[in-house]
Parts: sequence; C-alpha cells; structure tokens
Amino acid sequence: MHSKNEDNQKILRLLRSNDDTNLELGFQLCVGLQGNYNQEVKQALRQFPILCLRNGLETKFIRSLRRLTAFPESVSDTYQDLAYFSGPVAKYKKEEGIPTELWQLKGLHRLLLNNNHLKKLPGEIGLLKQLHMLSLSGNPDLDLKDAFSKIKDMNSLHILYIGDVQFTKLPIEIAQLIHLKQLHISQSQNLDIQDALRKISRLRQLHALSIEASEVLNLSDEITQLKNLQTLSLNDNSLEYFPEEILALGQLKELNIGENKLATLPANIVQLKQLEILQLDYNELEQLPQAIGQLESLQELTLTGNFLISLPEAISQLKNLRLLDLTDNYSLEIDREKVHNWLPNCKIIW
Repeated sequence: MHSKNEDNQKILRLLRSNDDTNLELGFQLCVGLQGNYNQEVKQALRQFPILCLRNGLETKFIRSLRRLTAFPESVSDTYQDLAYFSGPVAKYKKEEGIPTELWQLKGLHRLLLNNNHLKKLPGEIGLLKQLHMLSLSGNPDLDLKDAFSKIKDMNSLHILYIGDVQFTKLPIEIAQLIHLKQLHISQSQNLDIQDALRKISRLRQLHALSIEASEVLNLSDEITQLKNLQTLSLNDNSLEYFPEEILALGQLKELNIGENKLATLPANIVQLKQLEILQLDYNELEQLPQAIGQLESLQELTLTGNFLISLPEAISQLKNLRLLDLTDNYSLEIDREKVHNWLPNCKIIW
C-alpha cells in the first residue's frame, strides 16, 4: 500500500514529464484522490488550467486566473520545456484548435496567443470582457481585419501585440481600436510604415507605441498626432537619421531607438523636455551634441555598442541622471574619474 507521500511524488513525476500519456495518468490519479494531495501537486496541476477544468480539479483557482499562454503542441516541441513559458499554459493539439474551455476563463486579464497558426481569431474572444492585454504575434496568416473587428468593442483591452505581419498594409479597422493605450508591432518587414502610421494616428489614447525589427527607414508626420504618446520604441530598424517627427512628441518620456544606423543626434533633441529614458544602444554614434545637457528630466542614457570618441562636458548638467551605460565603446578616450565627478549620483557602466 502506497503512502500519501509516495502517491504525491509519483504524481509530480508524471506531471513534470512533459509526456501527454503521463500527464493524463497524473490527472486521473488526482481525480481518484478527490483532492487529497499536497500543495506541491496543487501547484503542478495549476500549470495546466484546461486539463484542470476538464477533470474538475482546482477549478476555483483556475477560474480566477488572470494570465494564460495558449499554444499548439508544435510550439511546445520547439521549446521542449514548459518552464520556458511564464505562468499557466494551455497546450492543445493543432488539429483540434484552441480548447473551448479557455473561453470559460472570463476573469483573464492577459492572454498570449503567440505562434498559434491562427488564420481567424475565434469569435469567443469577445466573452473575455476583462481582458486587458492580448498578444497575437507569430501568426503570419492571421486575418487582421477580422481580428480587429472582433476586439473593437472590448473596452478593457488596452494593450495589443501583433507581429510577423505579412501584409503590406494594416487594415483600416485598426483605427476602431479606440480604447488601446499600448500597441506593439514587431517582425513586420513587409509593412508599409507610412500607411500604418496614418491609421495608427487615429488612436488618440495611445501612450505607448513600438515598431521593432521591421526595417523602418523613416517616419511620417502622422505620428505627431499622437499627442499623448509617452513611450516610443523603434528598436532594431534601419534608421540612418534621427526622425525629426519625434521632436513634436512633447509628452515623450521614454525613447528607444537602439540597433539602428544613427551617426548623429540633432541638437534640437532638447525639445523633448519630458524625456526620462533615452536608449541609443548599437548605433554608429561618434559623439553627442552639447545640447544633450539640456535634457533636464533625463534619468537613464544608454549608449552601449557605439563608436564614441569623447563625451561633451555638457553631460555634467544632467543632474537627474541615474544611469549612464557606455559599455563597448572601444574608441572612447576620456578621464573616467572626471566623468564620475561630473555625475556623482549616477551609476556609470564602462
């Protein structure tokens, strides 16, 4: 006769094996125990919310979930270890589609449907009235026009991720997502950025926008209509010149323009009076303008992997600066002690 401890250890081995047959057996054993298993088993079961619902286990906890990642078995095979994913996961067979039990989780705030081979977003998405963040990245065949139409009335949906967009133009329906506060676009090299910005500019509540790894060459004037924008990321693109349109974004607090091809910064960057974080990593900068010292609100300045030769003394005027990252600027010749004296309250990484 097995002791309770032996039963618990056996169940844990089954649940942690990443084998479907073992997983099913582990759940059957838990059903037979009628909840008489330890806390460690409970925690392991809760990583499989759909199986819990199907087997009537840990249902109170599962129905209270706020975050969930769903993916087909082909994705889990790629990553092998479910620990790769943060939080509970809903793993399913690709041919069966997203499990219907998912739509019972009406308390969800964050839902990640990355790499789900989606062509159509299930209409049941509208049942998730409390959904705050939705990620649809990695679904290159997804009908975005259809998807936007299905989520446009979800008033709580404030954060949207889309990536691997294969179309050249975003559907105009994106302009209907008037409740969005954050929009993140990535890995969309075919996308007509000028056209996209014309449509995105209608999202007047937007305060964070990222367009990353999409071979952006320049921006358009339409971005200046996003008057409430506080965070902008153009990381990992093909910008050769600092886009002048950014200077009209007077509320901007965080700008990430790293991994581009910038050789200079304009002196009138001082127009960004509210800027607190400026990320310029992995560009081709050899020097900074004296005017950078007038960015009085700046708290973080990162310049990793540039070609800096020197630093302007005006940098000593950045009294609120708390982080200056100069890593991998191999041509930089400057008295480090002098820089530390300029910025005594700043962490400097060389």
